[in-house]
Amino acid sequence: MKKILCLATFLIICISGYSIDYSSGILNSTKCYKESLACTEKAYPNSDQVVIDEYVYQKYNKDGTGIKIDDFYLKILTENGRINNKVLTFSYTLPYSTIEIKKLQLIKANGSVENVDIAGNSKVMVDDSQIK
Repeated sequence: MKKILCLATFLIICISGYSIDYSSGILNSTKCYKESLACTEKAYPNSDQVVIDEYVYQKYNKDGTGIKIDDFYLKILTENGRINNKVLTFSYTLPYSTIEIKKLQLIKANGSVENVDIAGNSKVMVDDSQIK
């Protein structure tokens, strides 16, 4: 079986009245990649994936609006971890919030970076439990 050694970086911004540009990320990708090298199946024997680092910024305004910015690095350790992260789901409720994924990358075991086409790989779906 081929080993899955993949690091993914996600920058998710839940927007409601937002004006800060973190589109290139918040966390240091070089540092996160180096830290991910120590995260192996042997070091985490019961894990399919490991969160290397995460930074969450939230701000609430007096008028009820706010922002949440989530930047995190996830290392996939096993085939099961790859399958579990094949489809990513991010929930929000219109008209109260929206979500915008600014950056999604796969960092391969050799350190090469593959940018994911967010628009080409995204779709908005309705949770059918909300339909009455």
